[in-house]
Amino acid sequence: AHKGVINIIDHAIALINGPLHTVIGGFHLMGITPKKAEDLTFLNSLTKALLEKNVSQYFTGHCTGEANYKYIAGQLSTLGRLQTGQRLSI
Repeated sequence: AHKGVINIIDHAIALINGPLHTVIGGFHLMGITPKKAEDLTFLNSLTKALLEKNVSQYFTGHCTGEANYKYIAGQLSTLGRLQTGQRLSI
């Protein structure tokens, strides 16, 4: 478990004292669905925060959830999906 992707990004930015180019990791959103109003509010807030970080590319895995991935990717064009055997160009 961790304290959330935004906290992790903020900590990494503080550690390197500069911007991040790429964030790779799951967002751990299982149990959250864009079909529920309170979850949708959270997903919108998360997406807005990710956009504000000015990261060039994000890659996330299965623990984000398929519906959540599709919802966030619809607003965050820099979001990619991690898959087994995939090679990333960074």
